[in-house]
Amino acid sequence: MGEIIFLLLIAAAGGYYYYESLGYTVGRFDTTGGGGIFPRAILIVLFVLLAARLIEILLRKEKAPFKFFGYLKGVGGVFFLSFTVFVLLIKPLGFVVDATLFALFSVNYLYYKAKDDKKLGGTKAVIIRTVCIIAYVLLVNWFFTDVLTVNLPAGILKNIL
Repeated sequence: MGEIIFLLLIAAAGGYYYYESLGYTVGRFDTTGGGGIFPRAILIVLFVLLAARLIEILLRKEKAPFKFFGYLKGVGGVFFLSFTVFVLLIKPLGFVVDATLFALFSVNYLYYKAKDDKKLGGTKAVIIRTVCIIAYVLLVNWFFTDVLTVNLPAGILKNIL
């Protein structure tokens, strides 16, 4: 029953976002669907997948207990907490700094938990991971800001980026 409630909460949030996407202004002669067409398409896919999962749950013979909070223990809880901190700090720190810190922490923490290696693979591996993460975050920032012209929060690097 808990998973059904969780799916219905996701559907309600999706319905609200769908309603909000209908309010994006478009020109009178615009036939492309406007700025809300992509979010609506994604939300329709979400609704189809939610309906499929709901049907699967209802047709299932055995009723497995819902363990939502069980996922928030251990590694899942640490990742959820770090993602929450990422979301809260993205505006003051900016995307580049915040995403780099989030990725560095998450990748190294998950590596440590998966390998149980206190040295994280050695100094060379940590340096390689750090350089790759920084390069990736800068590439994502460039792609969104320059190619797609999406304004990402600049934060503390406002005058540099």
